[in-house]
Amino acid sequence: MSVEFVADNLIKIGDVEFDLDWSATVGQKSSSDRRYILLKSPKIIRTYVDYFKTKPFDNLFEIGIQKGGSVAFFNLLFRGGSGF
Repeated sequence: MSVEFVADNLIKIGDVEFDLDWSATVGQKSSSDRRYILLKSPKIIRTYVDYFKTKPFDNLFEIGIQKGGSVAFFNLLFRGGSGF
């Protein structure tokens, strides 16, 4: 699936939205089943997308699942699934 940059701090993969927020107040936000909080900047998201377009891999290990956004992001990006 492809990543759509909707706004400065909002991306979509399919029908799932990701609120890119790494501010001091991010702890007050909650993820839901179709909108996740992702503690990453737009720059790092673009870096991930560009890098993995050309680099094959078998496994990915992500540390940090504070709001669950990274797990959902990588699942949708690499598997195209919605197995939440």
